[in-house]
Amino acid sequence: MCQKRRAVNRARRQLVWEGASQYDCRVHAFELPAVPLGEDADGIVRVLGSRVTLDSIVAVFDRGATPEEVIQSFPSLALGDVYSILAWVVARRAEVELYLERRGTEEASAREEVERRSPTAELRARLLARPRSHSA
Repeated sequence: MCQKRRAVNRARRQLVWEGASQYDCRVHAFELPAVPLGEDADGIVRVLGSRVTLDSIVAVFDRGATPEEVIQSFPSLALGDVYSILAWVVARRAEVELYLERRGTEEASAREEVERRSPTAELRARLLARPRSHSA
């Protein structure tokens, strides 16, 4: 019964990340809410119903922000969702770090690809070499 209820809740909330709502129902007197995270088609984990990425929330939290300060940075999020996400991040920090590392690698690769297609180093050098006109 517990597994069936968990499967229904997982499907209803459209969670993509495995393990985000795997609680032992025998331990809790009530059902804990699922973590509102989902992975989009590009493999980016976002808060369900928003465009806010897990990367962004973790970055703000790692700089020392409280959940209340996180929602000031991302007003489209609900405070309860932020608490849920941060509790999940703290409980699964190693998994989150692997995800962030993968995202960092993907971003660096994308940046290199853009630079390869339209190199800006040469343009930057030409612009810096131009004589500057000072207007008073």
